[in-house]
Amino acid sequence: MKYDLDTKVTTKRELTIFVTDEESGVESEIVIREGATGIIYSSGRSSEYDFKPMYDVTFNIEGREVEVTFFEKDLEEECILETGGTIE
Repeated sequence: MKYDLDTKVTTKRELTIFVTDEESGVESEIVIREGATGIIYSSGRSSEYDFKPMYDVTFNIEGREVEVTFFEKDLEEECILETGGTIE
């Protein structure tokens, strides 16, 4: 994988994330503000998505942890990546 675990990410713009349930579809949405920081905590590839690299990122949003999965291309487009770090 191109990025290591514990890579710090900072959003370049405000992101709207849709929380989904496999059976019922969209349940709610979360807004991650521009400049929010997160940490890559997991990465991998899935045959379901043609083995594209994916990264799981934890953001601290208003005192709660929010986990978001990004394809590598989307992560690079939406976030600034820095090796190592902690989220605030």
